[in-house]
Amino acid sequence: MPPETIVCSRCGTVNGAGDQFCGSCGAFLEWEGQAPPADEPPPLVLPTEPTAPIAPEPPPTEVAAAPTAAPSSAVPPPQAGFTVCPHCGSGNPPGRTFCHKCGKLLAAPPPAAAAAASGRATTKSSSGGVPRWLVIAIIAGLLVGAIAVVAAVVFKPSPLPTDVGPSATLTPTLAIPPSITPVPASAPAASAPAASAAAAPGESIQLTLTGATSSSVAADTPDVAPGNVIDGRLDTRWEEKVGAEPGEWVEITLAASRLDYLVIYNGFQLSHDSFVATKRPQNIVVTVNGGAPVGFMLADSETPQKLDVADTPGATTVRIQIATTYPASASAYPGSPIDASAISEIRVFGSPGG
Repeated sequence: MPPETIVCSRCGTVNGAGDQFCGSCGAFLEWEGQAPPADEPPPLVLPTEPTAPIAPEPPPTEVAAAPTAAPSSAVPPPQAGFTVCPHCGSGNPPGRTFCHKCGKLLAAPPPAAAAAASGRATTKSSSGGVPRWLVIAIIAGLLVGAIAVVAAVVFKPSPLPTDVGPSATLTPTLAIPPSITPVPASAPAASAPAASAAAAPGESIQLTLTGATSSSVAADTPDVAPGNVIDGRLDTRWEEKVGAEPGEWVEITLAASRLDYLVIYNGFQLSHDSFVATKRPQNIVVTVNGGAPVGFMLADSETPQKLDVADTPGATTVRIQIATTYPASASAYPGSPIDASAISEIRVFGSPGG
């Protein structure tokens, strides 16, 4: 006679005799179930008493289970309070987790709840619950920033046009004659060296410069005045207005002479720290007597640099205009880096009166 209950050997849950799957863990009871131990031992038949044992009455569950043995296509309606399996339609007593008929999970979420949970999940990112709109906003911001950087590089304005002809030859390593060797920084400021009364035919001498003006100065103080480019010293300089280049210029004047070449000491050459602390002219435009401009590219060097210009008789003015500059760098010089260009010295060679 089959037992009235079956105990799941996997989880220990007591199941009804007609159950095929465990109501707690869903195990198949035909493999995992066993009859529970009897609470009381069966009555013993003593040989001294010939009384025949009374046959026990059949349990009511066997009577109820008999009709279920015959296959039926219709599922009987569940009793009140029973849970209907969403998979096979069988009724299950309260408290079961898995269907006693098909063994599937009874607590399957309804479609509406599953859809709502799926919708909530899509509003979060997979990296910690960040809202999707925030991720989209961050990506959009990065894209806008990248586009702005690319546009700034692609559409960066070209350097100021100089409208100059072919560049003349620049010789940065030219040996400078002893006559223009700078005076020591400790010496008092002096006027420009006097030129020789006359030059031999074909010879160039250092010419006397009579003055200097500029488009701007960094400050209204003597240490940055334009006249410093013709004082014969390297511990002084002309320094244009901060942030004003390109287009700033310094112009020197001289008695009418034949002009052969210029020598320029680029930057502020008081020391190496002062040299790198300020900007230095890179591309410049030279005009003599307001004539045709000629472009030169200066080296970023503390050595004197020679600029060969076309022989110009009767030259009285020479203007040097800044087109581009070398960047300033931080150094031990006070206030560095300084957003202004400097020239320490300009010297002119040719023939007086030529």
